[in-house]
Amino acid sequence: WSTYSMETDCLLDGTAGQILAMNVLPPPPVISNKGQTFKSPRDPFINVLVLIALSSERSSFAVAVEPDINVLHRWARPSLEQIRPKNEAFELPSDYTLLPCLSWGWSLVLGGGNVFTPVLARAW
Repeated sequence: WSTYSMETDCLLDGTAGQILAMNVLPPPPVISNKGQTFKSPRDPFINVLVLIALSSERSSFAVAVEPDINVLHRWARPSLEQIRPKNEAFELPSDYTLLPCLSWGWSLVLGGGNVFTPVLARAW
């Protein structure tokens, strides 16, 4: 993220809803070139960055744990119209529960050389 704002939210006291999914950003990848292994050139800040993703019944959160604890971003849960399949013949039962899924990974950005960027995938 190029910018972020800080807000005060207690995510684990139950006010954000039950936490249904969580994922931790794995350590930065290592590049291997012709048998040589080396870490990719990157901002030294990445070396101490620890990110987690949490998802409750209502929202998903990207949270920095190190070097400081901050909620970096919050997304609302998608509406049922956005989640529901487009096939009109397929109908979800009224008592059907949809659970969130989160996954952190590292991505090479176009024009970024060997610099990796953290990417979060989320789905319901």
